Amino acid sequence: MDETSEPQPENERGHRFVDNIDYFPKNEQAEAKSYASIYDRVIASLDHSLDAYNAIEEFSKKLIAEKGDNYMRNCKLFHLLIGSGMLPTEWDAMPMDTPGGDYETFINGPLMELLTKQGF
Repeated sequence: MDETSEPQPENERGHRFVDNIDYFPKNEQAEAKSYASIYDRVIASLDHSLDAYNAIEEFSKKLIAEKGDNYMRNCKLFHLLIGSGMLPTEWDAMPMDTPGGDYETFINGPLMELLTKQGF
């Protein structure tokens, strides 16, 4: 931090998905830990290939085109995949996935297949 920067209060945005799992509803915590583990595999794969990044980007563009931006953005899994930081109350207020289960289907299907194929 330089001399002109002010310290950020603890309640400012910046709390990532993995940093807030303990604050998620108890019935979401095990699932959230599983998705965080998959996200770690995505990050590890990026050192070798952008395939996972490209797959996430293509999936997101398709979902926006089919169902709209708000549909896509109003769930924890979207924000996990793009690395968003939010307040704990914001994380708590949104569901894990879209109403149609789009992210769960993508993550547990095509994304996991890609990561497994790449050895991650």
